[in-house]
Amino acid sequence: MAKIGKISPIKREYDKTAPASLGSSLADKGMTAFPLTIQGMVPYKEKNGTYRTGLDPDALYIKKMNVEEAEMEKTRVQAMREELEEMTGLDLSPRSEYYSKMFVNHFNDDERAQYVKLIDGPNIFNLTIAQQAITFAWLRVHPEIAPSYSAFERGLSTVPGGRCPRIADCKYFVDDVDFQTEIAYKQNVIIDKAINSLFTMSPTRQLKVAKLLALPVSYNSKPELVYNELTKYIKESAEKGRKITNVGTFNAIATMADDNLEIRFKVKEALDFNVYRKGKGGKIYEGETLVGQDEEDLIENFSSTKHQDDYLALQKKIDNAKSIEI
Repeated sequence: MAKIGKISPIKREYDKTAPASLGSSLADKGMTAFPLTIQGMVPYKEKNGTYRTGLDPDALYIKKMNVEEAEMEKTRVQAMREELEEMTGLDLSPRSEYYSKMFVNHFNDDERAQYVKLIDGPNIFNLTIAQQAITFAWLRVHPEIAPSYSAFERGLSTVPGGRCPRIADCKYFVDDVDFQTEIAYKQNVIIDKAINSLFTMSPTRQLKVAKLLALPVSYNSKPELVYNELTKYIKESAEKGRKITNVGTFNAIATMADDNLEIRFKVKEALDFNVYRKGKGGKIYEGETLVGQDEEDLIENFSSTKHQDDYLALQKKIDNAKSIEI
């Protein structure tokens, strides 16, 4: 666990040529609020009745993170919870009385969550002191505090899930440079590995992957265009605030066994060349005949040895459709 946690006020930029406002006047003096102004904070209660403690690996906000960041967050909060529960003997689960009974008078201060008064300046928490570490844990994931300054700059209001309804409403951010650096490093490593995998992939396979990702390439696109589109798609992975990033989707398709990739590609070709068509609810038809409840159903059928004759027949139909178009 780090020694210091910090929550800092967000300092907004103002147009120097515009008429002065209250916000710009305060900013000129290095402030974001009137002197002695504070913002009171208590642990955030989710709609399902649990508290967002920052110590729960099964928390709802984690489910809204992208895959890589979610794994990092789970590992981090689990380790913090185990350490803090061992230090204090408290139950720090998301429905515990530590959070739900914080305003009950007969509880001692060290047995309940602390009401926090954030000042207009760096709010420092000594993480070697258990109560301060627990407080920083729930502040770090509070929906009214931006997860980082870069997230505020990008306007990401849902990172890592349920942040400020409007990012402009966030007045503070988690000033945790080391953790944000670690996240960025791991994301960049994953992205770089995905791009490097293109060098060992044949142009034909690159095209199949690109088509399955619905990238703007045609069946006759030059390999250079296909490569550029795949690279662009992978690089757009970071900072989307999605549960599954582009690079995760790319890896899922690019690492498929040849047979599985080929079947998916044939279904894609069949739809593109009008051998099959999609109807209501995603159902797949050949003419007026229903051949699959959806694409996944059709792929599953063709993956079975019982339907190999149908699969071979489909390949011939696709070849015929291509020759007609040419």
